[in-house]
Amino acid sequence: MTAINDVALNAGFGVPTMILQTTKGYQVYYVLDKAVYVTNKKNYIAIKSAKRISQNLREMFAESLPQVDLTCNHFGFFRMPSEENIIMFFEENVYSFKELQDWSKRQDDNKGKEFFVIPGENNVIETPFSKNKAVEQPKQVEEAWFKQIINCTNIAPQQTKAGRNNAIFTLSLACFQSEVSIKETLDMMDQFNSNLEQPLDHAEVRGIVMSAYSGKYQAAHKDYIERLLQTYATPGQVNSFRSPAAFWRKHKKQREDRVRSHWHEWEADIIAFLSMNSKNKPVLYFTQKELCEAINIPRSTLNTVLKKSNKIYKTVEGKGKTAKTGFSTIGMLISFALREKGQKRESYLSYLNELFPQMGNILLQAKNNSAMAEETVSYSLIEGLPAG
Repeated sequence: MTAINDVALNAGFGVPTMILQTTKGYQVYYVLDKAVYVTNKKNYIAIKSAKRISQNLREMFAESLPQVDLTCNHFGFFRMPSEENIIMFFEENVYSFKELQDWSKRQDDNKGKEFFVIPGENNVIETPFSKNKAVEQPKQVEEAWFKQIINCTNIAPQQTKAGRNNAIFTLSLACFQSEVSIKETLDMMDQFNSNLEQPLDHAEVRGIVMSAYSGKYQAAHKDYIERLLQTYATPGQVNSFRSPAAFWRKHKKQREDRVRSHWHEWEADIIAFLSMNSKNKPVLYFTQKELCEAINIPRSTLNTVLKKSNKIYKTVEGKGKTAKTGFSTIGMLISFALREKGQKRESYLSYLNELFPQMGNILLQAKNNSAMAEETVSYSLIEGLPAG
């Protein structure tokens, strides 16, 4: 449960309304403040939107938690909540459908997913390409270089940066940037591949197209386009196929492609490690060396993250070689507090509210809630809380 709350909070999304514990794992509920009515007037668009929200929530949790079921039925059977299986319940922590839609749209935009119209203002959802459209940008498929490359038949297999795979990938990215449907792009690349003197297998072509449409890339890259043109374009015509300089943008590399990680990525690693190893404790104690070795983070980077983060909390007991460092997260502390009952629970929640005023709404709801049925543990929260 701690890890579930931490992932939701770290992603900038609210904690669930309710979490159930079953024999095969947890079920997470985000409850709407009012019912959504489904009609066929807009081709059941509310159902499509609800499915997209459900899938984006699953993917959000799957990025940090193991064994999240990404394929189960969005509208299938669910476990009936009871006092025996409810481990967290915030009765007043509900969400509007519009609020969930807006969050889901941002996820779609970040991932480059195909869009559809949803109920709301002007009945329009932003496309994956809309964020950066300060001015209308040319479609790459309409550029001269695209036409030149797609008509080539002599692209060699042995080339690394100007071979068949790269040509298909570059052309597919141009189609993605130009908002060509993936089906049309597959057909186009199959035809291009068939025209080559030494074509690739159909399955390999499909894999390249799917990679181009994964959302990790935004457009065909200038360096690869120019390499293809220099290798295969008609002599003397290379310069005429270059797109305007203003068109090219530098895109953020994926973490695995970079030498160094951003501090907030290390922050997420630390939160995930603490949450997954909390075992219902409010605070975990390590030496800094042990934590660095556990998540393979440099000591200097760890110090930077702990200094900047407002999601990871540290307390130090003792001095010198005998000093113990305790680490915790908001999710760990809230989960521990909710296991207590009566005046003890209320005191813990009030103390947390003073430490973390940004969580006031959730903590206030938890104060008067008596639906928790989780095993009580014997650790002292006050002793373990970080100094604040």
